[in-house]
Order: sequence, then structure tokens, then C-alpha cells
Amino acid sequence: MCCLAIVDPALLPAGQLAEIARHSLELGWQASLIGRKLYAFPAGFGKEQAAAFVAEKVAKEAGATPRRLAAGDTEHDRLMLADADLAWVPVGSELAARAGGEFVVTSQPGHAAAAQITQDWLDACAAR
Repeated sequence: MCCLAIVDPALLPAGQLAEIARHSLELGWQASLIGRKLYAFPAGFGKEQAAAFVAEKVAKEAGATPRRLAAGDTEHDRLMLADADLAWVPVGSELAARAGGEFVVTSQPGHAAAAQITQDWLDACAAR
């Protein structure tokens, strides 16, 4: 349901990304360039919609609104993270560099970040 191309942004002709984005919108899609990755995906298709769908299903089944915990590392994760009750991004990630205090930034990158996020999630669930 989406397309991905690896590009060298320095080699994209001026206006090329804007043209791709315009054409994508005409088709009901959207395009974005995140680092070297050029994404095209249907408008309204994103992790935030999927997370909201799952939360609604859980709420109906459980009879209570679930606590939403999320982790991510790119701009494509920002909306999902913003909708969460608690959100983490790994230090050194693209999103951590621009997070501006919106999310918890891990103290270590990579696997250590995953371990910290998992422990924080367990702690958050146990405290509830």
C-alpha cells in the first residue's frame, strides 16, 4: 500500500519533489522525503490511523480506553507518537534531533534504546 525509493536528495532537480508531491495528491496519495527515502502512500494512510483503530477496538472489547504507549524514530512516526499517552524516541534518531521535548528521548541508541523503552513500558504499565 505504499512505495519507497532511495534517492540522493542532492541530485533531485529543483522542484522535482514538489512535482512528485503534486502528482501524488492528484492520485489521492501523498509523498514525502525523509532523509534519502522518498515515500508515496495513500492519503490518510499512517501509523496514527492504525493505532487509533486498534485503541478503539480495545476500548470496545475492554469497556475502557486503553493507555497508548508508542515508540518511533522518524517523522512518519510523529503523529502516532503525539496521539500516545506516553511516547519514546531513541537518542541519535532523526526524530530525537527535532523532538523539542515532545517525547521521552532514550539515554542510549540502538538495542540499548529498545531495552530502555521496554523497561519504561513495563514500569508504566505496572504503575497504572
